[in-house]
Amino acid sequence: MLETSRLILRPLTFEDADDVVAYQSRPEAVRFVPFGVRDKAAVLEAMERQKPKIPLVETGDYFILGAQLKSTGQVIAGFNLGLDNSADRVGAFGYMVNPDFWGQGYAFEGATAILDYAFGEGAFHRVTAQIDQRNEPSIKLAEKLGLRREATFVEHERLKGEWVTEHIYAILAREWKN
Repeated sequence: MLETSRLILRPLTFEDADDVVAYQSRPEAVRFVPFGVRDKAAVLEAMERQKPKIPLVETGDYFILGAQLKSTGQVIAGFNLGLDNSADRVGAFGYMVNPDFWGQGYAFEGATAILDYAFGEGAFHRVTAQIDQRNEPSIKLAEKLGLRREATFVEHERLKGEWVTEHIYAILAREWKN
């Protein structure tokens, strides 16, 4: 469990399904992720498949934490961190926020907590974020967090019937400031 001034980041439970459906059922929330809108059955199936692996030890281990508002108890976002290379302690992170809460600083707050964990207890050397070039708010967030754009993959995969160009952003442990 991670905590910020307004959020508690914790593993999701089946009791959180309705809160997760509230954003994963919205096309604007899932526009830049590899899955489409989800109903409750699909959210529950994903939760069953995506049991968190904490601590992150082996290559491929990852977790998704729900971001719960301290003020109401509502889960308004999900933040993930995965270990891509256990020998070198290199990983990647991402997030999805309920559109009702966009523009209120929750993505920055949650991502900061995830990176604090990655470079602290997680002992990561490097963390990356893969961002669709059309996702301007996520690009701005990565840059605000101090990540640098290291690569652009032009039309390297199809997502929901469209060719996608993605930017790779990264930050090293020694560069991370909070």
